[in-house]
Amino acid sequence: MSKGSIQRLNSDRLDVNSDRWKSLLTIAEPVRQKGKDPKDKVRETILMLCKDEFLTPRQFSELLGRSPHALKNSYLSEMIQNNQLELRYLDVHDHPQQAYRSWLEMN
Repeated sequence: MSKGSIQRLNSDRLDVNSDRWKSLLTIAEPVRQKGKDPKDKVRETILMLCKDEFLTPRQFSELLGRSPHALKNSYLSEMIQNNQLELRYLDVHDHPQQAYRSWLEMN
C-alpha cells in the first residue's frame, strides 16, 4: 500500500511517522511480506503488535496486509474468546472504534 493509504488507515492516535509505528511495521513485516502464514505465526505477531497499546482492526490491517474483516473473523474474535486479547470497549463488541490489546506478557 502507498504511504498515503497508511496515513488514511492509521487513524487512532499512532502517527505513521513515529518511531513506534515504524517499530510495529518492522514486527509485522514477515507476516505482511509472506501473505500466507501459519495461523500460529499470525496470532503471535498480533500479540506482539498490541502488547503495549490498543490497536484497531484497521491498524492491524495496515500492519499485516490483510483486510480488517478477515482479521476480525479469522483471528481477533477467537483471540478474545481465548482471553489472549482485551477489548477497549468491553460492553460494545462492535463499537466503531473498537481496539484490542494483548493480555499476555511477551518475552
